[in-house]
Amino acid sequence: MVENQYFTDHNCATFVIEKSQLHEGIQQGFSSLLGELINVGEVEVYNLYEQKLTLLNEALYSTDSKLSILSKGVSEYHQRIYFLPNRPQIVSEDLNKVVKPDLYSTDVLKTGSTVKSTPDKQVAAQPSVNPTITQDILAVPSGIIVQQVNCQGKMGAGLAAAIAQKWPEVKQEYLNKKDWQLAFVQFVHVSQPREPTLIVANVAGQYNYGTDKRQTDFEALKAGLTKVAQYAKENNLPVYIPDHLGSGLAGGRTLIEKDQTWARVKEIIVETIPDATIVSKPQEQGIAISGKPIPMNYPLMMHGETNPLPVDTCIDAMRGYGRTHTTRAYEPYKQYGFKEGDIAIAYSGASLRDATSSLLKRGGTPIAQGDDQQVAFRVGKQYQITQEMIADPAYQQQWALLEKHSAKALSELFTGKQQVWGLHMEPLGDCVDGKIVQFPEPLSTKTQQATTTTQKAVENDEAIP
Repeated sequence: MVENQYFTDHNCATFVIEKSQLHEGIQQGFSSLLGELINVGEVEVYNLYEQKLTLLNEALYSTDSKLSILSKGVSEYHQRIYFLPNRPQIVSEDLNKVVKPDLYSTDVLKTGSTVKSTPDKQVAAQPSVNPTITQDILAVPSGIIVQQVNCQGKMGAGLAAAIAQKWPEVKQEYLNKKDWQLAFVQFVHVSQPREPTLIVANVAGQYNYGTDKRQTDFEALKAGLTKVAQYAKENNLPVYIPDHLGSGLAGGRTLIEKDQTWARVKEIIVETIPDATIVSKPQEQGIAISGKPIPMNYPLMMHGETNPLPVDTCIDAMRGYGRTHTTRAYEPYKQYGFKEGDIAIAYSGASLRDATSSLLKRGGTPIAQGDDQQVAFRVGKQYQITQEMIADPAYQQQWALLEKHSAKALSELFTGKQQVWGLHMEPLGDCVDGKIVQFPEPLSTKTQQATTTTQKAVENDEAIP
């Protein structure tokens, strides 16, 4: 049925089949194995075909596959020339026509651009890849930095954490908006007066968050980037996009899924902002983390006393507010597998859910779940705390100074325990992508001091703050 109905192009055999010739069951089989069938008779679809072909051959070449159509002796210049699309795209003169997009309209930018294909107009070559530079994207002096966000009001991992660290207003503006929808774009100015314009664009390219499946919504991301392109053109600003946008935590569960996500996202970037620059992080040596992470997102227990800090959890108190000690009902070195002088991680997340569950069981007030955080700290000395020390008012005060709890919490939590251990810690900074990032500037004392009721967070002697 398909004999003599195929052509070979750039190492790929393409079968041209009338859709009506294929039984519906065969069509479904092809779709499940290879993806949806495409109509290469359409100019835009054929362009997509060529882009996929380019990515395939670049991958074959980079992995030194026997299927590669280029030898390793070919210069980089000729590699790039060979991998360019072998046919120009026909576009209309009306390249800058502005129309209202069909999907995902928002109140930030309500326009996008379209490109029409007609056979009787000028010829313009569309790039197959965006230019790439290697540098810290946070060091970009001016332009628009793009980051993908979700619609659930959660921001705090990966690049988002580093951006929020340097420009807290980006996260604050994101949290201030309560009606996030897919493809919404929020432009936050982070440059100072009389400085070159620098903007962070929060693009809602995913509705939810999590790592169990791909969260990136390709159509939403494409619509959002179209708005970024229009805004950049109107304001004459370059656009910078982080390498693997939407393909890290939101890219899928496995490395293969993440790579597939990035392959499609690269196509979307070419289609929407062909002159955007993709910024790849410089290779840095990560820190050596020892042992298991230690849960630390429990509430500061004030027993009705005024909390002098502008934060109310243990992990936040480590982030520039003087918390340098933790107490456990087991030996920390043995439980977590680290020793004095090691660098270890304190984390929130699962610990917060455990603490909330524990508090609810005891009739306490549940803790509001925030973003997962990781704090790197240098492990100090561990020592055993006796019942005599627990009953000593002088030690209670010293303990409260280090822990940032009320002094009353020590005796309430640990009186009668078979063993109690203290661990000194030296917080070093937030742990972001395996790197230690300096803590944000500490907030001033709360303008309206909050009174926190006593809360007990003990769960089977395994998670003591």
